[in-house]
Amino acid sequence: MKKYRNGFLVAGVILGWFFSSAASPIEKSSSVTVDWMGAYLNSAKVGYSLYALGPAEEFPMGLVGKVDPPASLHPGGSLLLYSESEISVLASGTRNAMVWRLFARLENDYSLQSFRFHLGSSDAIIETAGEIHSGRMEVLISSSGDSRMEVLPIEEEKVFISESLPKHLAGRMARGESINGDYLVYEPHQMAQSIWNIVLEGTETLQVLGNTVETTRIRLEADGFSPITWIDKRGRVLKESASLGEQTCFISYLETEEDAKNPKFLNPALATDLAGNLGSEPDLLRSTSVKAGKHIATPSQVRRMVVDLWNFEMDRPIPFSDTQKKLGEKNSETYSEKSPLRLEISSPVVPEVGSFGTTVLCRGPFDQYLASEPLVQTDHPEIVSLAGELIEGTTSPWKKALAVYQWMAENIETEFRITLPSALEVLHSKKGDCNELSTLFAALSRASGVPTRICTGLVYTQGAFYYHAWDEVLVSASPETWIPIDPALRQTQIDATHIKLGEGGFSDQAYINGLVGKIRAHIVEYEMADPSR
Repeated sequence: MKKYRNGFLVAGVILGWFFSSAASPIEKSSSVTVDWMGAYLNSAKVGYSLYALGPAEEFPMGLVGKVDPPASLHPGGSLLLYSESEISVLASGTRNAMVWRLFARLENDYSLQSFRFHLGSSDAIIETAGEIHSGRMEVLISSSGDSRMEVLPIEEEKVFISESLPKHLAGRMARGESINGDYLVYEPHQMAQSIWNIVLEGTETLQVLGNTVETTRIRLEADGFSPITWIDKRGRVLKESASLGEQTCFISYLETEEDAKNPKFLNPALATDLAGNLGSEPDLLRSTSVKAGKHIATPSQVRRMVVDLWNFEMDRPIPFSDTQKKLGEKNSETYSEKSPLRLEISSPVVPEVGSFGTTVLCRGPFDQYLASEPLVQTDHPEIVSLAGELIEGTTSPWKKALAVYQWMAENIETEFRITLPSALEVLHSKKGDCNELSTLFAALSRASGVPTRICTGLVYTQGAFYYHAWDEVLVSASPETWIPIDPALRQTQIDATHIKLGEGGFSDQAYINGLVGKIRAHIVEYEMADPSR
């Protein structure tokens, strides 16, 4: 039996913040800036980032590694930006390394024109290339030899990336314009656009590389996540801080190249900024888990649970069903400790193997659950071929889902990873965490003709709730019947500690940013399965 290591859904959603810092030197005569920042989790150095920005004709191309220059959509006047970051973090007791490279071509106001992006871990690489056209963004996504185009509509006049936005804001302030408001930002680590609300908080004096610098402190609000950035009058980011929970904080500082790349160097400002409140490097998985208030020895046997959730907001409705009911009449989407969201969750009734003897005929609202997505490559020949082998002679949708599940249980290792979840990549590497496994299952199940959706939320394990992903398959269109299945936890009969908060693939999971470090939970009561069953 394969060892299970709980998949960490949060990692891919929040790790982009490790790489978004843009820094420049205190003074430099050249029109090209090349700078380094050290990255810290609490008081531990976990990585560094390189940032370079300047006119295309002067750009130091020797800095750029393993990523081609982005396309030029029109001649003249464009800027080039290159950002590279490497980090290594602890998660579930193991160390995980990752590298990020972004090469972008910008307009003179620092808005995005085109980009190329590379995200790699020890054995997985995802690459994207995007261009801004009138009213749309075209993004080519490449993984494991497969490339496909995604077109995103753009309603705003300008689109930014996180590294370029500080320079744009500094320009607005220099012209006496307010910077408070919403900005459209494309986040390649999430392959999605989001609205960033910028709030000017005031000024602050910092000691940076032996210089006293007057900075502007800016708060960012995006999907409930609220990092703070300190920039100088020319838009140079000198420091960035983001809370990932009560006991975990990410901080980055402008440093020399030697200091930034030295894992033993600790920035002197840490002593003041942390004020002794945060210790050594946290385990990123465990430090962002949610205390449950009760200990359950065998959560896989829980068949009913009542749980209170509070101290969070959701910008989308929480899915409710016959197996996840809201108790009480409260309709607000903001919950306090005095008025929590109380849920009653029941383990679903799993159909007999022979139930639902014909394939679901999918029409209308269910079409999307058979379709390919950028990282759910349902129509790829390898996915189609394997799915055909697994379900040969099978017509029951539930039997098909079980065949896919059984093959994955025997052939795919559950292992924590920091990467973007690509079904094709997981099929090749034969390993992944909950996000990767739910993505591969969705691709294979859809290719088998079974409408399948990815679910995200919380699950109880090892004494707390962890962020998690699993699947649901449609076994009957009339009446509409969805049955959950959890490839990572190896459950065809999922337990009642699964709290479903959202649906959709990786680009739909940014809502988790607003929960990490904030949401609170307390198990009110639970019931175990009848041991005689």
